[in-house]
Amino acid sequence: MADFEVSEEIVKNLKNIDLDCRSLVDVTDIFDKFKSDLKQEHSTRIFKSSLFDLFNSTSALEVNCPNLDSSLIVAESGSLYNTSLSTDALKMLFDLSSSNETSFVLFDYIMRSFNNWIKDNGSLCTNLISIKYIEEILSEYTTTLKIKTTFNSGDWIVDDLLRFFILSLLFIIKILSLNCTLNDYIREEEDIRFDSLGLNFMSEHTFQQDIKDKYRSCIDKLEFLPLKSLCNFTYCLADFLTTNMTTNSFENEVVLLEPLVDAFETLQHHRKDASDYIGTAKIPTNLKTTLPQRTYANGFPLKKITKLPINNYGILENIIEIFKSSNHLLSKENSLLGYQLTEQIYYIFTDQFQYYYDDRKLDNSTGKINALNKIFFLTRFVNADMSAINNVKIMKHITEDIKSVLFINEETEQILLSDDQLMQGPMALELQSLYQVYTEALLSNLRNQCQHRQSFSKQLLYWDSAQANIAQFEDPYSVDLASNLDKFPAISLWIYHQKLNSMAEFLLRGFSLSIYSEWEYFAIYWNAYNITSENVSLLGQFLNYNQLLLQRYETQNLNKNLKKKHKDASKRQRIKERNHGYIEQLSKKIHNLQLKIRETEIISLLCFSQVFRYVQLLVKSENKDKVLKFLKEDSSSYMYEVRFKAFESIGSPQLQKNSIGSVILSFIKDKKVDDYLHSALTKLKKLQLDLDSKYNQVPKKKDYWLRINNTIDHFLNVYLEENEESFVYTGAPDFFKIDFEVDAEKNRHEFFPTILKNSI
Repeated sequence: MADFEVSEEIVKNLKNIDLDCRSLVDVTDIFDKFKSDLKQEHSTRIFKSSLFDLFNSTSALEVNCPNLDSSLIVAESGSLYNTSLSTDALKMLFDLSSSNETSFVLFDYIMRSFNNWIKDNGSLCTNLISIKYIEEILSEYTTTLKIKTTFNSGDWIVDDLLRFFILSLLFIIKILSLNCTLNDYIREEEDIRFDSLGLNFMSEHTFQQDIKDKYRSCIDKLEFLPLKSLCNFTYCLADFLTTNMTTNSFENEVVLLEPLVDAFETLQHHRKDASDYIGTAKIPTNLKTTLPQRTYANGFPLKKITKLPINNYGILENIIEIFKSSNHLLSKENSLLGYQLTEQIYYIFTDQFQYYYDDRKLDNSTGKINALNKIFFLTRFVNADMSAINNVKIMKHITEDIKSVLFINEETEQILLSDDQLMQGPMALELQSLYQVYTEALLSNLRNQCQHRQSFSKQLLYWDSAQANIAQFEDPYSVDLASNLDKFPAISLWIYHQKLNSMAEFLLRGFSLSIYSEWEYFAIYWNAYNITSENVSLLGQFLNYNQLLLQRYETQNLNKNLKKKHKDASKRQRIKERNHGYIEQLSKKIHNLQLKIRETEIISLLCFSQVFRYVQLLVKSENKDKVLKFLKEDSSSYMYEVRFKAFESIGSPQLQKNSIGSVILSFIKDKKVDDYLHSALTKLKKLQLDLDSKYNQVPKKKDYWLRINNTIDHFLNVYLEENEESFVYTGAPDFFKIDFEVDAEKNRHEFFPTILKNSI
């Protein structure tokens, strides 16, 4: 081996290292001590240092893992997509015959990518930002904070129109991200994903100031109608959202909805004409790239670019329809109050939960309320400090809600509407709790259906607490209601009514989510029946109270009675006018209550029918003893306790949560199951609602009760059939099966799946 000479500098560095090592501490003994201490501890004990963060520490496992470490993403092999090509040059890539067709297919592909993101909480990076044109715009902005001025293609369709088209979509995303409600009503991880990008990359610019007029000019120059209609729609959507969702617009009426609706209808018409070449066009695979995931979503694993459907504009149609159906709720001039408002919000925003009637049949999610609609509605609907709903104080809504079913005197109404009473009166804490639960219950209708049902667990406790607290301020009334009309405890009983509604909704929503095992059906429907029956009884008290008051004021208004009591003619006239106002109010309340009682009784009887359909099939089963034994096991009791955990602290009404097997056995011994079922279905047939005359003003409510009517008709056709076939026991109480027809989500109600005999 050849000799070599060590330089003086190397020698000097080695000496420095030696000196540094002398100052270090040998920790070997410390670790040995820790090791010996651990041996003396219990073997199953978990040790955790306050300095140890499991979430951050496990991220080390992602390093150099190609599926988890997004920093490993590199440009795909092969040629990169060239954004500087004109539409004429792109014809060959897309294998189309004209530049007009090519330009429309390119714009349509970008729009479908946007739809794919907004449709079902898809990834923003893989759907939209992965497009090369969009990546370049964002890359230049993050570097210079300036909007890209051209793609250098020499073609104004690409350099100007396409650029403005993309920017309009980016401004839509920006305005949604800035107004996304993060207070548990809309969740980024569940409802709409921005991939934690903090999409403020256009914070230096606005749609109105930077591109609106220029984009409009480009659209007006277009002669190819399909492309013109597509660009006009994105223009109208961006203009509608950015105009109505800015801070200074919240006090004004919603504008620009009609142009948006017209633009979408025109787009739908022209897109049908373009369907032939949309389907045959060859979209270059390198138009989208996974590379932006490294820059804009580095905290997420690598995701593949998914293939786009040929037509996913159904989500846009749904978004437009919800804008149309909910726009009147945002009207300042004709603002709805109390029950009118809560009812319409309930039916509009929860009606489309029925599209999830059976997840096994779910092939798309265009039916559900989109997060875009919910963000828009919440932004416009609720004050930033949650003190008012559509510019009306929340206590005003509560008061009107109570007054829709109960007559309350002026003193009680003044207490409810007084800001002083709410802040520092003797009932301040009680009124504040009522204020909070009412707001929570109203806005929870805007959640996704899983969060909507889950929110009841918290609401039920609040309703129960509010009822108990406010009942302390109201005198108990005797059995003789006619003699104690002035002592009727209106507010606490109205809260009880709201609690009963929430309890029944909580149980029945579980069927639409398919969360119950078949052996749990009896317990759920049996308790739902008891709750709704209690509600029918309570509403009957309200009706009786209002009818007695109506009778009182009608009697007082008789001329002979007024003359006996008051000699002054002017005083008699004032009293007569006041009583006439009371009579009108009471007549409306009585009408509302009669309809409410009818609706609640229908739900109650449907639950009753499901209960006895269950028992009917069980009676005909050869293994009913084994089924009853299964229902008495600890496992089933435990599951019932889980299902009714939200009711644990609720004292009224009393529910039968356990001993379900004993209840079923008592019905079997009664031997009148078929009679009970037949009687319930007969009553349901008589109670079916005349939808056309009652629900025309609330179309979504009409749809809801149409599904109820169809369910009743279906039950009459199926449940009354006589069939003596026996059933085979397979180890669990699956002696029946659920009817999930392909069109069931449209025709029958999601709370009441048809229970069929199991022939397996």
